[in-house]
Amino acid sequence: MPVSAHAIRYQSSLEHEAQTNNSCAVGIAIKEVEKCANQARAAIATVFCAQVMQKRLDENLPEHDKRAILATLGVDADAVSNAVYSQELIRDRVRRLRENNSNLRSTMEKVLEDANFEFETTAA
Repeated sequence: MPVSAHAIRYQSSLEHEAQTNNSCAVGIAIKEVEKCANQARAAIATVFCAQVMQKRLDENLPEHDKRAILATLGVDADAVSNAVYSQELIRDRVRRLRENNSNLRSTMEKVLEDANFEFETTAA
């Protein structure tokens, strides 16, 4: 049975829509990884300050000192909402970062597949 031009155009339109959705999903996944990375960085920095530097980032520490310490660690002081971060919270933040990173990788692979792009690695 011959396939009509309309059916071919419709199939092509569906494929294009799927490719566009996958491309948009990459942008969303990147933003989610960035958000999770910032949360993990803030949690780790807070514990680092408390355990290694012996400085608690609480209300007893002047704001300018807190901002200076966090800036040296590459953390925005506004991102640290609570000076008390537990090891469990750090594990949760890092777990979420890993999950979102895996999601980003899967989404990028779908985009590469949609573009018929073959990625080849060679062993050194």
